[in-house]
Amino acid sequence: MMAGFRSEGYLLDVPKELKQEPVDQPCVLPGAEDTGPKPKKARKSVPKRTPKAKPYRATKKGAKVGNLTVASLASSSLLADIQQVADSPAQHTFESGQSREKALKSLQEKAGEGEEEIFRNDTKLVNTACSELGVPFVKPHQGGLWKMPGMITPLKPHQLLGLNFAVKVEKRSEKPNGGIIADHMGLGKTVVALALIIRGKSHTSIHGTDEDLVGQTLKKAKTTLIVCPASITSQWFEEINKHCATKKQPTRDKHKEGIPRYKIYKSNIDDDQNDALNELAAYDVLITTYDEVRLSFPLQDPPKEIVDHFEREAWWEQFFAEKKGHLHSIHFKRVILDEAHLIRNPMSHRSRACRALSSQFRWCLTATPMTNGAADLWTLFDFAKMPMEESYETFKTRFIKKRDDESDFALENMINRCMIQRRHKDKLFNRRIVHLPPTNTKVLKVNFNKVEKEVYDIVAKRFIARLNRISELGEFTKRTSHIWTMITRLRQLTSHPLIIQGPMLDLLNRDDIERLRSVLREYVDENREHGKALIHQIRILLERRADEHDGQGKQVLKVTALDASMEDAMVQEATESKSTGSRHGIQYKFNRFLDKLKDQNKKLEMEAIMECVYCRNRAENAQISSCLHIYCQSCLDEAQEDAAYDGLPGAACHADDCGQIFSSVEPAGDHARLLALEQQQSKQGKKKSKLPDGIPDWLDEAGEMIPSAKTLAVKAQILEWKKIAPHDKIILFTNWIPMIKVLGSMCKLERWEYLVYSSDLSQKARAKAISTFSTSPTCKILISGLQCGSLGLNLTMANRAICVDQWWNNAVEDQAFGRVYRINQEKDTAYLQLLVNNSIDERLETIKKNKQSEIDEFSKGRLKLTQREIMGLFGDVIEDVNGTFRIEEASVDSVESDDDE
Repeated sequence: MMAGFRSEGYLLDVPKELKQEPVDQPCVLPGAEDTGPKPKKARKSVPKRTPKAKPYRATKKGAKVGNLTVASLASSSLLADIQQVADSPAQHTFESGQSREKALKSLQEKAGEGEEEIFRNDTKLVNTACSELGVPFVKPHQGGLWKMPGMITPLKPHQLLGLNFAVKVEKRSEKPNGGIIADHMGLGKTVVALALIIRGKSHTSIHGTDEDLVGQTLKKAKTTLIVCPASITSQWFEEINKHCATKKQPTRDKHKEGIPRYKIYKSNIDDDQNDALNELAAYDVLITTYDEVRLSFPLQDPPKEIVDHFEREAWWEQFFAEKKGHLHSIHFKRVILDEAHLIRNPMSHRSRACRALSSQFRWCLTATPMTNGAADLWTLFDFAKMPMEESYETFKTRFIKKRDDESDFALENMINRCMIQRRHKDKLFNRRIVHLPPTNTKVLKVNFNKVEKEVYDIVAKRFIARLNRISELGEFTKRTSHIWTMITRLRQLTSHPLIIQGPMLDLLNRDDIERLRSVLREYVDENREHGKALIHQIRILLERRADEHDGQGKQVLKVTALDASMEDAMVQEATESKSTGSRHGIQYKFNRFLDKLKDQNKKLEMEAIMECVYCRNRAENAQISSCLHIYCQSCLDEAQEDAAYDGLPGAACHADDCGQIFSSVEPAGDHARLLALEQQQSKQGKKKSKLPDGIPDWLDEAGEMIPSAKTLAVKAQILEWKKIAPHDKIILFTNWIPMIKVLGSMCKLERWEYLVYSSDLSQKARAKAISTFSTSPTCKILISGLQCGSLGLNLTMANRAICVDQWWNNAVEDQAFGRVYRINQEKDTAYLQLLVNNSIDERLETIKKNKQSEIDEFSKGRLKLTQREIMGLFGDVIEDVNGTFRIEEASVDSVESDDDE
């Protein structure tokens, strides 16, 4: 454990058998006379072949290597870490032009009372790192930074330590000669990686001939390959240009060249193989995408008629040699995977392609090495060439299913042999390692308006009936995809009712629509200015500092109901202060929406087809079986007659892959509508959902967008921020592409210039959006998809963010805010999370706090939450005498609206 540098992951016990270059003599500091090795006379290096590394299997014999633990990797919250060091001062500085000895001595002299030992130990760490990196690699620079030849940007102290860790790992005598840089988002992993590329020009693996080359025909290159999501290839290109010297200097010192030759690689099938490989091998750095690596890796099983193991292996080797692309035909000096958690599924084409790349050194950059738990580490270890005995399945068995103290000890030793992680809460010289401007984080809990609540309740009741039926039949684990769809639809409804147009047309009948119209008449007429009062109320609330906190560093604010007199007062105050912006949400024009819903619902009812699984035609007098399949009444009778004739106890279902004996049948009704929806979604898979012919998309139609609880809150917060900081830029994160349209319509109505960054845009359009948002003095709002906007982007041109919809795990939300809260952010930052009271939003938030790792599993389609917990997302759950779980439908009716409080 480091006495001073309280980072969970700086590897202290690096093996001593390092193939060291001549190193600088460590300067002697007060209290640190024993630091570092003495310089040794350089000996001529004779490459020799070393035996293959033995698999690493740590036991409790011997000391633990480092201080990273599985728990410390899993339990991280960016916002909580930020709050923990909110009052910690910035790093001390020193002047440039000093010797290292004087610079470090000046730092040590700044120790306050009780800090002497901390400063002495941290000074020793920095001094040793400088010595081991060698002359003339690091020199003191203005502001307490460290300048390195070839780098335009000087290194912060924690980046210097990270660089030294990586260089040691590459040069050590045992594998792996690579690893995982898992520093949290915003701490400068990119700069550490670029510094490693430049510093690593002079060293090679101590293993001599790389075993990857044995028996292979590969083009050996000096090149570092950087693999990243397509959305950030241009950003990596710009980062090299920004941080590194990119043109040769008139000097014999090759390190001052920095990275002179680099490009973004995109495959071209017309290129001549040899010419292309020679050209690529001449670059210092190639930047490419995960898709390009996947396309370079041919994936095909051997013919079925080849059954012998050795023959299948020989077939694959020949096939791979003939079909592999350029990226798998080069032996790179180094491969760096950015956002490396994207390879966590070992059976995916992308993961297999990345792990098949050939290189001397291999690094993973990821702030979330354990997105779904410890099993995710296997692919990172496998990529880094960690000597392991375990396959993926045996790894899971040993370290997860049969986990004990010995396996925990072994896994943590493996982690600490190749991983470094620093977090925002870590300190160096008793100061936070990166000092950024203050941040203000809040959770705003809003209420459905009356119409939204009624829509939500109707849909929730339909889903509850369906879910209860699934539970009664014992089909819960078999219906994972459908349960997931229902949960998703409710989550979407908390954002805006229009973004689930298709499901609403399927689920709401004419009686439901008339009920909504009745509620609307009771609630608000076309001229009532309820929206104006609500916007003003939210703005006042957002100005306050909350007493309640959520345990993750966020203040919690809750919108309360207004009675008639309070609302009138708010309207008058809002009118006088002109605080409610333009037209969005001022009036609740829901009647036009209900008219469209009624007309389109009637059209769908006329055209709806429920297919009978027996005759494959439209079901007449549709019946639903106990196994949840649709039959015509006449077909059902025929099937039962056939079964009786054959002496069977009952009819067996004719649906593909079913064959269950009917235990009951009943008229289809709402069950069939839901089933038809499930079947339609299953057929479409991941393709875009299309509305039936003749049904226009509500989001594309002209006219004012009706408001929702969340769009009013977004508007109110933007108005408030524009008032206090008119020049600040804002990012709106949402999970749903249709919600991007809704937010865009709101911005248009308010006459706010905005840009969109989403997964359905081309890579060129996304790059242009970021560039324009960065440079435009008039565009202050970027509407971004939560997941695509959380991957690796540097968005420090903005300093305020609103998360409109929560995600299943905190890591994605942290990653999103981490685009804004990071090195080079110069302004105070603010973050607002929106939740709807008494909805699936609130229930999901509760479960997230208690069972984050299980939530991660369920969000990937694996039922690791209990059945009761999953059903609890829909309402209160009871267990009957037979042990069957049911959701109480009354729990939906009990949900309070903003009028009822």
